[in-house]
Amino acid sequence: MSLAHVTRVRGAAGAGEDRLAVVPRGNGLVIAVADGAGGTGRGARAAELAVARLAAAAQQRELDPTAALKAIDPQLAVLGGEAAVVVVAISGREIRGASVGDCAAWIVAPDGAVEMLTARQHRKPLVGGGATVLAFHAPFTTGTLVVATDGLFSYASTGRITAACAKESLDAVADALMSAVELPTGALQDDVALVVCRRT
Repeated sequence: MSLAHVTRVRGAAGAGEDRLAVVPRGNGLVIAVADGAGGTGRGARAAELAVARLAAAAQQRELDPTAALKAIDPQLAVLGGEAAVVVVAISGREIRGASVGDCAAWIVAPDGAVEMLTARQHRKPLVGGGATVLAFHAPFTTGTLVVATDGLFSYASTGRITAACAKESLDAVADALMSAVELPTGALQDDVALVVCRRT
């Protein structure tokens, strides 16, 4: 079985401060999503640096998500920026990941059941501010993996997310997730970066 994925990134105003990276590794993937902390003036740069460093590490070797997040914490501190980050490494039939802040990773099963992989994560301090990293792991054989910033999870209900994940194609899933957080005007309440993934 192989892995298919689709991404979406959209700012509520301009480019926003959410970023993502997806790195294929053999039959697996490494997914990194980051939400730069607003109000610092360096949020977008912090998110960019976080996903770039995680992607570079994933290209060089098999990634230990927890160690990788801990390694970039002081790098963002030097920059003076902070970010919420979730990184997921899919290898074989298993997910290993790590997170800080309010980005999240869910597995939505075909029957609509939800496994919230990041439910116990620490909201603060963020990466760049002395983060306390949550490690997680889970089997991943069926269903849809959703990895996204809080622009999705804070504004879309669980029901809207599971309904979106029931759609046949990943493009349709991603489009439905974005629609779930749009205002009637079509604008967003917050930046969104998301990755949806399935085994095919």
